[in-house]
Amino acid sequence: MQTDGTVTGGLATWDTPAKTIVGELMILANYLAADLMHKNGCPCPYRYQEKPSPFVEGRSCPLAVPGEGAHEDAVLAGSLAARRRTGRSGLSFVPAAHHGLGLPVYTSFTAPMRRYVDLLVARQLHSLTAGGPPAMDQQLFLRLATPAYELAQWIQNMQNFRQRYWLKIFLADKVGREFQASVFEQNDRCLRVCVTDYM
Repeated sequence: MQTDGTVTGGLATWDTPAKTIVGELMILANYLAADLMHKNGCPCPYRYQEKPSPFVEGRSCPLAVPGEGAHEDAVLAGSLAARRRTGRSGLSFVPAAHHGLGLPVYTSFTAPMRRYVDLLVARQLHSLTAGGPPAMDQQLFLRLATPAYELAQWIQNMQNFRQRYWLKIFLADKVGREFQASVFEQNDRCLRVCVTDYM
């Protein structure tokens, strides 16, 4: 927001080659930690993601299926349509596949300063690699992790609502203007579009 009360918006560069490499290495480390704890029977909260929901003919279908050499707009539309079908995710002490990452088990310990559950997993991993018993049994882990996980979900929802609020404020004085958009899904009642200037 500017000093005169106007709201500005634009795209920021998010992914860089360095961030991509770090992200891939963190996924690998989290997978290896989950696999190690699962094989050793160490209580661990596994992050799972269910299979994507199928497209239902006539109710909701993608308008673009990108292939090799596809135009950027078709790739974006295909990615957005696939994202709409993403399976439900959560935490479970029973090993379950993370279909979004294509991994049989997955946990998270690589952000202990941002996520309390990651700190708890790191403590379990430390005890296991030091040759000792688990730092926490499943009951204690649940008692500590559940409130932290629920609070993190609440904070994520609040961030999403904040983003939607400021987007509406930003677009409020732009009614009637034309923008570039990518239509990526349709059903019998509506189209889903992405305003590509602002994603």
